Amino acid sequence: MLGTPAYMAPEQVFGERDVDRRADIWALGLIVYQCLSGVLPTEGENVGQVLKNVLAKPFEPLDRLVPDLPREVSTLVGRMLARERSERPADLREVLAVLGRFASAGGAALDLLTEHLETRVPTEHLETRVPTEHLETRAPTEHLETRVPTEHLETRVPTEHLETRAPTEHLETQAPTEHLETQGARANGPSVAPREGGAAVVTVAPPAPSSPGQGPPRWARLRGALGGAVALALIGAGVAGLRRTRSSALASPTPAAASPPAATSPLDPPSAKLACPVLAASGVREPSGWLGAAAAATACERARLILGGRADRTLVPAELLDLPPGPVDAFPADPYGRPDAREASRAAARGRAAAYLDGEVDKAASGFRVVLSLRRADGTEIAGSQGEGPALFEAVRAAMSPLVGPGKIPKASALDPVVAAWSRTSDVDAGLALADLNLALYHNAGGLTDECARFEQRSAEVGEMGPAERWRCAYTLGSPETPVDVFSTEPAADAATFATRARINHFIYHADRPADADRLHELYNRDKTSLGRSLLATTESCLIQSSDPKRAYEMALLAVLAEPKNPDGQVCDPWGQLMTMAQGTASEESAMRALQAWQPWNGTGWWMQGRGAKDPGAALAPLRRAYALTPFDTQVVDIFADKLLAAGNRDEARAVALATRSGGHPVHLVESELILLRVEASESNFASALAQARKAFETPGDGAGWVRAQRFEVAWRALELAGILGRAAEVADLLVQRFLDPEPPPLDGSALAVPMRLPAVCALASPTVADRCFARFRALRGRLSGGITRATDDFMAGAERYVKGDFRGATRAWRPLLRGSAELASVMPDAMAEAFERVGDVALAEQVDAAAMARASEFNGATLAHARKARRAFALGDTATARSLAEKVVEAWSKADEAVPAVGERGRLLKRLPPKP
Repeated sequence: MLGTPAYMAPEQVFGERDVDRRADIWALGLIVYQCLSGVLPTEGENVGQVLKNVLAKPFEPLDRLVPDLPREVSTLVGRMLARERSERPADLREVLAVLGRFASAGGAALDLLTEHLETRVPTEHLETRVPTEHLETRAPTEHLETRVPTEHLETRVPTEHLETRAPTEHLETQAPTEHLETQGARANGPSVAPREGGAAVVTVAPPAPSSPGQGPPRWARLRGALGGAVALALIGAGVAGLRRTRSSALASPTPAAASPPAATSPLDPPSAKLACPVLAASGVREPSGWLGAAAAATACERARLILGGRADRTLVPAELLDLPPGPVDAFPADPYGRPDAREASRAAARGRAAAYLDGEVDKAASGFRVVLSLRRADGTEIAGSQGEGPALFEAVRAAMSPLVGPGKIPKASALDPVVAAWSRTSDVDAGLALADLNLALYHNAGGLTDECARFEQRSAEVGEMGPAERWRCAYTLGSPETPVDVFSTEPAADAATFATRARINHFIYHADRPADADRLHELYNRDKTSLGRSLLATTESCLIQSSDPKRAYEMALLAVLAEPKNPDGQVCDPWGQLMTMAQGTASEESAMRALQAWQPWNGTGWWMQGRGAKDPGAALAPLRRAYALTPFDTQVVDIFADKLLAAGNRDEARAVALATRSGGHPVHLVESELILLRVEASESNFASALAQARKAFETPGDGAGWVRAQRFEVAWRALELAGILGRAAEVADLLVQRFLDPEPPPLDGSALAVPMRLPAVCALASPTVADRCFARFRALRGRLSGGITRATDDFMAGAERYVKGDFRGATRAWRPLLRGSAELASVMPDAMAEAFERVGDVALAEQVDAAAMARASEFNGATLAHARKARRAFALGDTATARSLAEKVVEAWSKADEAVPAVGERGRLLKRLPPKP
């Protein structure tokens, strides 16, 4: 290992044998960075820390340290300090071309150096040395304001550091001193002059005084420092160029061949856009455009970060098809299912972007295969590749990897400052690791454990998001969570810090302070960036969800409208939060369609459509899409199996249970058992299934992570079965004792279904337990905010009035819940139908029963709604309908493994009917 550690390139630290001129570019990048900012980013207290900083420390973007610095300079220095040497400039001439335009030095000294470099320096000059101890760059304090501590100002380029750039045996190629004489001192830049012993010294002169009242901006006052850096670059360029040809130059005066020009890409300009039109798709049921859009949007999400993170650098399929930026009443249903969707998006890509990604995606039993072709706007190919993986994002990542680099998709030196603030890192690779983990949670195809481990290697680089995402990994897999301290949310914190910490405190601890929500709203009103407004609004929505559901919906909508492409926010992401707040309302369908269009890779839009569908057959199409994307997400699996059983697909549901078990984590084992006990119930083995469920939810221990939500789901299924067997109050009392009475309660406050179902548990419990249950639910409201909405509040109010016998008050609260998908009507259909019938609103009672009867296949072909409707038809004199429904109940449940009260009641009704004609 040769060189001063702080200026060594990563490949030198690793001891690579093929170190080349790009190591010089790295070191000069550090010199320029230090000249302009006064900061040496690799500096450390000892050699070990220095080498660690060289290899892994995210460097603060230069334009954040030096206000008004031209973007071209900042971008260049970022590229010079790329740890992957293939991403650095090709040679120092490219460095000079940029820095020379902005340096104030100019003049004869630099002209001479440039001319000398261009003529390759005659061989007779090759033995002239520039001793390292003379290469000083001075930057007076008035030049650098307070950016550089005074102790650093006389050693801008310490001698021991310059040995890294070119050890003395390489410095034989320095320009002779007679070429470096100045034509007079420069007022605003460095001079290069001979020094005793024939060596050269580069000195930065202070800027010329400006007229009163016309002080130059900070950047102008740093131009002299940049001039010194340019001079160093020129000297280094001579060293590097001559080093490569030293042996041949000594033998012959023939100049060395020029380095090949750096590869260029149509995406190099900072405003250039990359479009991601709908890919050709196969391997899924038609229409398959949704999968092509999902793969394209996934690729664009990763490309956005590679290009620096700004949303305006990419065009996703929804933008290419000019879809509305948020929910509207007439939002198109399945826009990618249109026959012309792919061609329309490709045509838009060619007309609106500098380059675009075309290709195809195929879904097979083992996962996904993605083929990508990076093309210019005229359709000519720049590069192509393909990738495979169990999850869609993994296949996209594998296909994209060879397409990143000079001449292709250029990798930014750092994330855009706004994006960096909200990502909690300026490092592009760390930002990508965070994004890939987020995608892995959405595309859970069995590799989440590996992705969590992959992220762990970068977790220290993303601030608070490191421990928070570690917690989310454990939670999702049902493993014990690593404790995370409650983060301080001091009002003085910047917007990104304050909102990130408030959001983490919310989803881990539900520690929502009213003052935090007020502060978020103030910050939202002041923020001018689309990403900042989106994340501030969605965080506020999460915090006020349980206290002010109406305003929470409005803020979630504003979060989506601010930046519809924003996937960040973890469990408070804008689209997921909007769907939570819209469920059970008239806005649910439009929000769902918009989510499916803007984030087709997000299974939430698909499974929520399937869960809310009244017809089990119609529910399966979107659920198959969600299951294809995330087959080991147990929430998706649970709803999918539910609808399979409702549609009578018992064998497919059993196969899904067995496939889920192969996931191997606690959540997968519990979910597999849950599905299998429902298969038992679908064969009218109600007592057996109830016994299995009770054993599962009464097991000692609370479980970890998502397992808590699953255990409550098992308990809920037990209550449904108990209702069929006439034992609802008995089991409801057990649920209150098991899940509500303990402190803290073993409930998952983030699960949507928990606050939806607890009021039903209270309403079905025995009278004395019901009162205690409702009181406890109100006390826990703040800790169950993940599913608290306006609809759950109405449901709770109706449940309390129902228990008190106030049927008119109950129906007044419940009536709005029957709009839209009417999902809450399926939570407690027996009580709702009874209440509507008692107040004479038979039409709504029929509506509730119709939704319940659609689940008949889950219970071997009948429900209690069939029994109710048979009785109602008999009372109205409709003997044919009464007979048909009563016979269905008797046929389905007469051979159950425990006597079902409804069978006896319907048997008696059949005896009262006249004989069949």
